[in-house]
Amino acid sequence: MNTSLTTSMGAPNRILKGFWSLLLGFAFLLTGLASTQAQPTLLVDPAGAGGFELGNSFTANGWTVANSANNPWIMGTANTTAPFAGNSAYISTDGSTPGYLNTAAASNFFWRDIVVPAGQERVNVSFNWLSGGESTWDLWQVFFVPNTVTPAGSTTYPGSGLSAIPSTLPGAVFVAGSNLQSAAVQTFSGAAYLPAGSYRLVFHWKNDGSGGTTPGASFDNISVSSQASATFTSVATGNWSAAATWGGSVPSVADNAVISAGHTVTVDAAGQAAVGLTVAGTLTFGATPTEFQASNLTIESGGLVNVFQSTTGKTLRVSGNLVNNGRLNTLASSTANGTLNLNGTTTQTVSGTGVWGGTVSNATSTNEVG
Repeated sequence: MNTSLTTSMGAPNRILKGFWSLLLGFAFLLTGLASTQAQPTLLVDPAGAGGFELGNSFTANGWTVANSANNPWIMGTANTTAPFAGNSAYISTDGSTPGYLNTAAASNFFWRDIVVPAGQERVNVSFNWLSGGESTWDLWQVFFVPNTVTPAGSTTYPGSGLSAIPSTLPGAVFVAGSNLQSAAVQTFSGAAYLPAGSYRLVFHWKNDGSGGTTPGASFDNISVSSQASATFTSVATGNWSAAATWGGSVPSVADNAVISAGHTVTVDAAGQAAVGLTVAGTLTFGATPTEFQASNLTIESGGLVNVFQSTTGKTLRVSGNLVNNGRLNTLASSTANGTLNLNGTTTQTVSGTGVWGGTVSNATSTNEVG
């Protein structure tokens, strides 16, 4: 498939992409206001390689494509709704316009390598997108994978699921996934925690070959930057997702969080997590989310973590060290417990002088330490 289908864009389009690049950078700055941080390091420039404006092919922009025979990624100028401008990446069946054949299964990728500097393990990702698709079957996904993993396009469907990681991407970190937004340009902005090192940023399209609404996915203005993880400290009782809980902005999964004494913070949505969590007040669960992930957890004297909501058990996953000098309560009821899951891949330590469950014998845990 010819991926060199466009001419370089003119000055007006470059100005437009530069404007959106400034806006994305400003958004990242606002995200970090909760703590003092070094200036982010730009790893993929949305006005350059991330906007596909360094040349007329994926290769010229530093991207690698892995297409199958069905529904390949191309580069073209068919997307013109702002902030799309000039070149963009999209799924196409005719080599020119966005679209996909929903009767032909596909799993296709494009990616580029990045290096996360030491001390800047909070990796910010943003981009603009459009996509049709089908429920949890036909959709786009974004991952970070180790730089030893090389994606390969296939006509074999990799399996349903918004956040499901294809078996061909071992060690992948899920960043985002979506579909069914093709009328108005959408913006994704999020973060991942990646230890310093080399990775591949992978964009994936999958469709199962039965049903679905064209077009496939389109991407533009991809921005990646790294910075030190922020530390967010609660200033009031409230939901984890509420900016007012943290004094103006919400911690990402790549940040640290401190729940102050006297405050109760409620896990209120799926996917909430922290790199390091210190609980001097109370962490509890709302009805919707089923789990919370912390790399390292410290419960201070007087602090409380409830791994349940009412009489419904929840799951607390800790991949690093756990220090309990307060109380970690998994006792949802006399017949149901929450679960403490130690899911690290290296040696973990569990210590402290605190209380586990109603009594030590009430606590339920599963240990997946390798």
